[in-house]
Amino acid sequence: MGEDEPIKFELDISDDVTPDKVLAYTKPTVGYQCALSANIYGIEFLNFKIRDMKSNALLFSVERDPETIGMALPEDISPEMEDQIRCISYDFGTGFLNLESIGTMLEFQVGPHEVPNFRMIERHYFRDQLVKSYDFNLASAFPAPKIRGRRSTTCRR
Repeated sequence: MGEDEPIKFELDISDDVTPDKVLAYTKPTVGYQCALSANIYGIEFLNFKIRDMKSNALLFSVERDPETIGMALPEDISPEMEDQIRCISYDFGTGFLNLESIGTMLEFQVGPHEVPNFRMIERHYFRDQLVKSYDFNLASAFPAPKIRGRRSTTCRR
């Protein structure tokens, strides 16, 4: 695949996805595990940042266009459009591997209804090897302007 070619993901929803199944993954999945239409609570990711904890330098930042927050998606959305909405591509270069510690910050909001037992599992792989896994739990996620999660990670050498 050339550098300018878009990454193609496939929707792979043949089985029910459970936290135990996600935690058992040993490499990235080929496709997304649920359709955008499964987001019945209206959870919207607003922004994501990665920084070098030592220098506090911002390494990566992506923010949702405020004009699109709360915008309903068409029911007949194409797989290609789902790819464009969901995919974030970034390349840090080899210097990233020399960092001692990185921090991440994720902001999201919940739609008009409470999300009971909110759980978000985030897994990072490099060359099909798991390098970091996060398991974020809230007893409830209430509708709010923003919910912010921060993490810092000491990098292995």
